[in-house]
Amino acid sequence: MVSGGELVSLEDRTRMKKTVKFGVMAIGLSILGILLNFVETSLSLMWLAREPHPIQPILTILVSGLISLAILIASIVLFYIWLVKMYQQSNVFPKGYKKFLLLTIIFYGSLIIVQQIIWPSVLMGLYIGWMWGNIKYGFITGSNAFVTVIFVSIYAIAIIYSLFPLASEKEKKILTYVGVIYIAGLVPLHQLALYSIENIRTFYIGSLALYLPILLGVHLAFFCCYLSVYKALPDRDIPSKWGTEPKPSKGAAGKFKKRYLKFIGPNPYRSMFPVALIGILFGTFIGITSDDPLDDIGRLDPKEILDRFDETDNGPEADITAITDEVMEGEEMTYRIKADEGMEAISAYLTWTDEPDLIRRENQPDTFELGIHGERELVDTNSNDHGSEGEIFVQMDEVGGGTEFDIVVRLVEAGDQEMRNGIGFITWTDDSNEFELLIRVTYNSDGEEE
Repeated sequence: MVSGGELVSLEDRTRMKKTVKFGVMAIGLSILGILLNFVETSLSLMWLAREPHPIQPILTILVSGLISLAILIASIVLFYIWLVKMYQQSNVFPKGYKKFLLLTIIFYGSLIIVQQIIWPSVLMGLYIGWMWGNIKYGFITGSNAFVTVIFVSIYAIAIIYSLFPLASEKEKKILTYVGVIYIAGLVPLHQLALYSIENIRTFYIGSLALYLPILLGVHLAFFCCYLSVYKALPDRDIPSKWGTEPKPSKGAAGKFKKRYLKFIGPNPYRSMFPVALIGILFGTFIGITSDDPLDDIGRLDPKEILDRFDETDNGPEADITAITDEVMEGEEMTYRIKADEGMEAISAYLTWTDEPDLIRRENQPDTFELGIHGERELVDTNSNDHGSEGEIFVQMDEVGGGTEFDIVVRLVEAGDQEMRNGIGFITWTDDSNEFELLIRVTYNSDGEEE
């Protein structure tokens, strides 16, 4: 409940109406930026499927990037004008509100510098350190979650409570609830960023289905509140003083609400701090508990692979062909070898590395089939153990000459990411996998390989 004493004069309310207009335009431009992000993400998803000429994505990204930058700069400038002008007109309100606006101007300005310049540079350095193996991936995700929640909290507080003295009771509630959703809702979405390293297509789909709609919905709610205040002024009665008065209630929930409102006191923007703290702790937990996608993947040393072939080499000469490829679930890849009269044996060695587990999910093993097909057939199937590399080795001796042989690799089943416990609303499917294939042909005289 909000109570007030004297009303702000009509002259001051008229000036405030002109000031609120800058806030309306700033948030309106932010909505345009989000819609442009929808377009960019959709195009990126289409490019993954259609693989257009490289010049098309480059030009599109360049143009959309320039437009996004222009929208961002314009939105920042307009919102800064709104804060500064409201600060200049805040003498009619308690000193606490004027002090809040001054701190908001300072923090918001610092936020822009850190968010757009400093933190991207630091994040790039962290990723370079991760690629060199000097920094754990969990540290990066935890740090990014921590900093992102701080960014979002400052931005939400600036938007919500700079408008608070002018808003109605209904608008105050909408602004506060939407701010809580904004801060608390973005943190779990860092899991999408974690998964994007292994599956960028899933990240784009998740952004279109979850992240961007939440972002758009939050800004539309902010925009509607600002526009509502703008239309209501200068006719709306604005009290020059206000305070928070808890309604009498019983029970534990009522006592908690009473103490919480008492904590808020004359500075209602404090209500965002506990939410921000919860978001920071949750974001840090996500980062600390996340696995490194490229840590301990168990790849075999190339020398060990060649030594494996040497153990089965019965001929004085051999040709080795190394192939790296990707196969879809249920499909097969065929590689043809033409033998000559001097050929004695064909060996094939298949290795693959499964994706790492996601948070609260366990990646199921992949099952491959490797076969040598000619006048005779030799086929073997194997699945990788959880968290380790899989391998299949087949060798056909006394193959004779003049026969064409097909080395066939088939992905029988690509294991999905399944919940360790609890219920998962999103299914992380795995429909393909990369593999490495070594084909070795041994012979006693000059042979031919295709």
